[in-house]
Amino acid sequence: MQRTINFIPILNTLDSIQRKYKKRYCYPGQQTILKLLKAYHQEVLSLRTLNRMLRKLEDSGYLKRTRRIKRIASGENQFQTTIYVLRKKAYILIGKLLKKVAHSVVSAFAAISAHIADDPLEDPLPPPGEKWLSQDDNLREARKVIASFKPKRRS
Repeated sequence: MQRTINFIPILNTLDSIQRKYKKRYCYPGQQTILKLLKAYHQEVLSLRTLNRMLRKLEDSGYLKRTRRIKRIASGENQFQTTIYVLRKKAYILIGKLLKKVAHSVVSAFAAISAHIADDPLEDPLPPPGEKWLSQDDNLREARKVIASFKPKRRS
């Protein structure tokens, strides 16, 4: 069974690094990207899969990669980490996701507020016959929303 590829965590990770250092670019190492994906997005990828996904993002126009090579004293080339620059298309995609998440939060808050307004002494519980989603169900639903934002293939 082939796993569905989700590009949003990679874009979000690169965007977070750029925001942290207040730059329009970043140059994390591949191992650093993998660690951050595992820590903040629970995504465990191989190095080859990460490179394949970065290539697809670049080919789709979501980011620009620039390899950095430095000539050392002995005349040999020394490779440094690649510079990543997110393009406008990536920010639009991230914005759409945030808008969808914000809309979900607002509608959930409105539902809870309406329930509390009906009976302020009662706990904010779902109506009979319905149930709150568990944390795992919420995570599953969020992944479905994120998965719906896949980069379009270029012909």
